[in-house]
Amino acid sequence: MISRDEVRNVLARVDLFRDLDERDLRALATYAQEEPHAAGDVIWEQGDLGTTFYVVLAGKVGAKVVDEAGVERLDRVLGEGEWFGETSLLTGETHEATMEALTDCVLLSLRKEDFDAWAEKHKGAVRRLRMRPDVRRKYEAPHFRWLEPGEVPVLFCRRHPVHMLLHLPLPLAVFAVGCLVALAGGEDGLGRALLGLGLATAFAGALAVLWTVLDWRNDFFMVTNRRVVQMEKVLWISEVRAEAGLEQIQDVRTSAKNAFQRMLGVGTVRLETAGATGQIQFDFVANPEAIKEEIFKQRSRALARRRAAMRGEIRRELRRRLGLEEAPPEEEGVPPAPAEPEKEEAPRKRRLSWAAVRRLVRYFVPRFREEADGVVTWRKHWLILLRKTILQVLVMVALLVLGRAFPWMGALSAFMAVAWLGMLFALWYMYADWRNDVYQVAGTRIVDMTQRPLWGRKIRKEGELANIQNVTYRIKGPIQAFLNVGDVIIETAGRTENFQFVGVYNPREVANEIWRRLARFRREQEHKERMGERQTLGDWFEEYARLTGEARQKPGKG
Repeated sequence: MISRDEVRNVLARVDLFRDLDERDLRALATYAQEEPHAAGDVIWEQGDLGTTFYVVLAGKVGAKVVDEAGVERLDRVLGEGEWFGETSLLTGETHEATMEALTDCVLLSLRKEDFDAWAEKHKGAVRRLRMRPDVRRKYEAPHFRWLEPGEVPVLFCRRHPVHMLLHLPLPLAVFAVGCLVALAGGEDGLGRALLGLGLATAFAGALAVLWTVLDWRNDFFMVTNRRVVQMEKVLWISEVRAEAGLEQIQDVRTSAKNAFQRMLGVGTVRLETAGATGQIQFDFVANPEAIKEEIFKQRSRALARRRAAMRGEIRRELRRRLGLEEAPPEEEGVPPAPAEPEKEEAPRKRRLSWAAVRRLVRYFVPRFREEADGVVTWRKHWLILLRKTILQVLVMVALLVLGRAFPWMGALSAFMAVAWLGMLFALWYMYADWRNDVYQVAGTRIVDMTQRPLWGRKIRKEGELANIQNVTYRIKGPIQAFLNVGDVIIETAGRTENFQFVGVYNPREVANEIWRRLARFRREQEHKERMGERQTLGDWFEEYARLTGEARQKPGKG
């Protein structure tokens, strides 16, 4: 059993921790654990989420990599004193290689959750870690709550700073003019007026400069190990986020508009998918060729992870059929829910009456988002209904006010009452029409459903999650920004029309929900494909073994 002093000495020899002081090293050493592994043990597989950092204390460990063509190769061999899993420890990114014990070995392990607990208590020590440059970029990249578990930004960039500088001359000129006018002010009445005007103008110019800087910072382009994201945001005015999965990207093109951009080394990156308008582009970005290479690199890695997962499933199936590995236990059935005791009749009636009240309230005040039996339903925001009905409501209120303000209109009261009731019916019709328009994600399908009231025409458009290429949300104008209302556009491949969820509340979360469902659906599909391939190849090898045995039993065969 390795002592804590020995653990401290082992960690001190690791480049990542070399600059830590004695106190930080000893605190970190308390989290490390010794792990023995037999030859042939798989420590982790390519494509698994990164959770642990290892140092080899004794023995040898091999890193095996499966490329996007499905070819496996031994990438490197690690011996005593070497380490692996730095990216796992710091970012939790999925593994790019399968680590396997080539001999009996002893490893020192440090789990990410323990490292994070240590880092929370020793924030100054984190800044002294000797991270590899590529790992540091991932570690220091902004983290967003809508990223999936194991999803790590590998490239994060904004437009070139020159783009911001090109938009600063006018605000700076306004600021400078304001300062000059303020300096021209004096003690007399005109001078005070000039001073006030100058200060106000300078303040407006300063705000415009700040606005320009913030507007530049709000826009970004990001590549993760699973998708590409483009954000365009104008503070309090508009917001657009477009994203596409790495495997949906068909082509990446770069271009520079003019000689000035070529001289600066900036240009536009365009991503094309199979969607009808399937294009995401980000202009005036530095080194667009490097961004293009990174996108293709991450796309190749995503395909390689799928291939590696397939090989892992095949290996486990063959080991199971050869008796080298036990079959996974079957899931136990869910016990039936206990029967509810019978209730008295009077309380049941009261519950029914309250249920009727709740249904009535829910009819006239529906939720923007509802979820039942795995089906998520969204409705349009009240703002959409208000735009349709505001004029009619004002006319109805005007008729009531006129009827009370001018008694001489009593002769017209019957006509006004009929007109008012007719408009009330029309108002209900518009409300019911608004309420019947819903958007859903149900199972593997996405649904856009509209229905006219009073047995009117019903239109239901459906599409498969498998066909989704891009997901984009848009918030347009200060009113939508204030109320958090916008549109979500879902681009699909093939002949299916794009889906537009118009005027939904919290479009960011709607887009996140669709992306989460899409990511889960693709994982499930990949798992089903792997299980199918695993079973098929297992059957092939089993049949091959049987036929080989029959061939050997025939006379003259040996």
